[in-house]
Amino acid sequence: MEINLTLADKKKLMTVEKASKDWLKVNTDLCTGCGNCAIVCEMNLFSIRGGKASISKDYREWCYECGACYLVCEPDAIEFNYPPGGEGVVFVYG
Repeated sequence: MEINLTLADKKKLMTVEKASKDWLKVNTDLCTGCGNCAIVCEMNLFSIRGGKASISKDYREWCYECGACYLVCEPDAIEFNYPPGGEGVVFVYG
């Protein structure tokens, strides 16, 4: 069975303790603009502008912290570290 969730549905499944500092960024000097990060990001937080990836300004409020963007970035242009303990995504079940 296939389940198709909208972005709004996905956002209902989580709450976020907004991180006090940035923990995800794109090094535009290394970015080739391939778009892999935009393809794999379930929360649609990446876009390609001017041939480079950019992250939504409110990513700290919506990122799943899955690291998929980091894993698919072949030129290693994405720097990813989990936010400090007690901050970031909290999944809500049931």
